[in-house]
Amino acid sequence: TRLDRLAWLAGEGLVLLGILATGSRGAFLGVGAGAAAFAVARGSWKPLALGLLVLAAGAASRDRGGFFHEYEGYLASEALAEAGAPRLNETERNRLEVWTALRADILRFPALGTGPGSRNRVFYESQWVMTLAETGILGLAVLLLVLIVLGRQSLAAGSPIGAAMLGILACVTVQGLVAETLLVTRIAGPFWLLWGAFLQVPRGLR
Repeated sequence: TRLDRLAWLAGEGLVLLGILATGSRGAFLGVGAGAAAFAVARGSWKPLALGLLVLAAGAASRDRGGFFHEYEGYLASEALAEAGAPRLNETERNRLEVWTALRADILRFPALGTGPGSRNRVFYESQWVMTLAETGILGLAVLLLVLIVLGRQSLAAGSPIGAAMLGILACVTVQGLVAETLLVTRIAGPFWLLWGAFLQVPRGLR
């Protein structure tokens, strides 16, 4: 109905305004992926177009706190290292520097990782890198299995609610590339609460 469309647009507008206020490029990526997943599940092109627009807006952001600035700093640091000079030492704010520094640990403990919390909450800025570094390939495989099962459950529902849950899953998964989405309480808390409530509903009513 028209009221449903207005409510959806209002909700999306509030989310986008919130992201614009925070300037989070990871959130742009997450919402864009979530809208695209919802569109695919529902066979609608309008949410997909919105998702692509949000992804483009996030990718176009080039302010000094953004990913492009991090990448430029990483390249400059690598060039210094190759020339035998000290790195820029941006490991407290540059995720690419952190991921490079963690490479030795990942290669040394590939199966089980270094253990949860062993890096004393280092600045990972990636759920996937964090999982691989602290729990290894086995831990990463378990996390992927859980997310795949949740995705199958949402698709099996074949309803708008199921499509919305798939969008939420895609949002958190993609944002996890550049943020610790399952560690940050304000993201992980609502995520698991929503999924717990969804899975408690009998399949025929989802």
